[in-house]
Amino acid sequence: MDGTIKYFYDTYALYEIISGNKKYDEYKKGIIVASLLNLIEFHYSLTIKYGDEIARRFLDIIIKECVVVDITQEVIIEANIFRLRNRPSSNKKRFSYPDAYGYILAKKLGIKFLTGDEDFSKYDNVEFVKK
Repeated sequence: MDGTIKYFYDTYALYEIISGNKKYDEYKKGIIVASLLNLIEFHYSLTIKYGDEIARRFLDIIIKECVVVDITQEVIIEANIFRLRNRPSSNKKRFSYPDAYGYILAKKLGIKFLTGDEDFSKYDNVEFVKK
């Protein structure tokens, strides 16, 4: 690491930053690391809420500020095992593919996984920021 603060931003964190959530202000200063899957999910959720034009604008902004990391075969396997081992026993939602892959990628990169998803709050290597 070069001394600059880096986090792996899950889709939730990306969304909170562009939504202007003050609790995420300090995380705007670091290097944004995400996977292509997070950017896909981010754009899709913005398109639903704000329409295509605004979703494209925010995606352009994030992509210019973002380091996009590849998902390797090893990450696919580890993330799927993580999802299986952490399947909810009730009707509670399970971790999304982008979030599971992001969590594993963050660990492999040696950076914290930034999220506001409470389901991740109990795991190691997580920077949990409550909404």
